[in-house]
Amino acid sequence: MFTVQVEQPSLKMPMRHQSAEEQLQDYKAKMGDELGTVFHHCRQNFLNITVLWDEFVTLFGIPERVALMNEAGSRLAHDIFWQFLNGVTLGITRLLDPPETGKFRNLTLARLGELCPQSISTEVGRQLAEIENSSVTFRALRDKIIAHNDVDHAMGRAQTLQYASRRDITVVLKKILELLNTIDFH
Repeated sequence: MFTVQVEQPSLKMPMRHQSAEEQLQDYKAKMGDELGTVFHHCRQNFLNITVLWDEFVTLFGIPERVALMNEAGSRLAHDIFWQFLNGVTLGITRLLDPPETGKFRNLTLARLGELCPQSISTEVGRQLAEIENSSVTFRALRDKIIAHNDVDHAMGRAQTLQYASRRDITVVLKKILELLNTIDFH
């Protein structure tokens, strides 16, 4: 039997009435080609994460739904729960990767921070540091369990890692949204 209790803070996104291509062109016109393109794609990645998170909360945020899923197939409910939670965690950590890994350039919030105008760079840097501090749990899970099979964790020799709470996930998503809004509104 799979059970879930949820206290879900709301995460509201500003709505735009443009296609993704129109938004990209608008950002490039206002921010320049590189910053506009990186911003657009970071924002799209963020929107995809929030959609996945909203679907997770819709499925697992109400005990009656969880009970119905358990009745229909508890193993399937269990698998869906972990796929969604791991997907959200992986999506957040991808956005928080460094701007470069070896010879590869990454599309990340840190790259966005490097490209933003100097007039907001101090504020953007502060927000990035705050997001990084709030996401240590996410990074450890990605590096040791989700993206890799750490031997010590697999064999029970390392301290068990705890997943971020729903509240923690929502807080990090809100902080990322604030960062994107800081750049967008500038």
